[in-house]
Amino acid sequence: MSATPLVLPDSTRNSPRNSARNPVRQLGRPVRRFTDAGRLWARPILFWALTIVLAVVTARFVAAATEPYPPSWGAATAAVVVNRDLPAGAELTPRDIEIRELPATLLPERSSAQATVVVGRRLVRALSAGAPVDLAFTTPDARTALAAQVGVHRRGISIAKEPTTPPLSTGDLVDVLVARDGDGAIESAVTNATVVQVDEQSVLLSMSDLQARELAGAFSRGRPQLVLRGG
Repeated sequence: MSATPLVLPDSTRNSPRNSARNPVRQLGRPVRRFTDAGRLWARPILFWALTIVLAVVTARFVAAATEPYPPSWGAATAAVVVNRDLPAGAELTPRDIEIRELPATLLPERSSAQATVVVGRRLVRALSAGAPVDLAFTTPDARTALAAQVGVHRRGISIAKEPTTPPLSTGDLVDVLVARDGDGAIESAVTNATVVQVDEQSVLLSMSDLQARELAGAFSRGRPQLVLRGG
C-alpha cells in the first residue's frame, strides 16, 4: 500500500510564520524588502543632496581644524620673526630671521616685513623662536650687546653690592633706597629700574634719564641699597 502525501491546508501554507521563513512569495506575489540605504538609492535626488551636504560640512570642518589662526584675529600680514631663541643684546643676522605670515593682531606696532631693516640691529630684550621683531625694542645700530640691553634713550648705572643685596638676575625689577648720612632717614631714589647685568661686585641697572639724575644726586646723600620688586 503506497503512502498518501500529506497536503497542508491553504491557511497553513500562507500563515505568517511560513511566509517569514520563505519570503520569496506571499499570497502569490514576490516580497520586496528595502533597507534604509535601499530607499535612498531608490531616490537618487535625495541621496545626492545628502551626499553634497555631508561633503560641504566635512570640508568646512577640515578647513577650520587646519587653519592656524581664527579669522577674527585679522588678515595675515608678512613680518620678520626670529627663527630661534635669542638673548637680549644679540645682533640680528640673516640666519636668525625669516619672513612669516601672521595675523595683524599678533604684530607689534613697529614690526617690519623687510629683512634689510632688521639685520644689524641688536635686541633690547630676549625673543623666543617665532616671535615678531619689534623695532621699538631694538637699537638702531650694531652697538655693543651691553649697551643694547640698557636700551634706547635709557641710562645704565652700576651700584655696588652690599651684604644685604638680594640675589638678582637679569630682567629683575628693583627699587633703589638711600639711607641718608647723618639722620639715617630712608628715601626712595628710583623705582622700577631693570637689572641688566650682575657680577660678583656690582649690579648694572637700566633706567630713564630723569631717574639716573635723581639717583646720582642721592649718591651724595648716602649709600644706596637695592630692593627686589615682586611685580
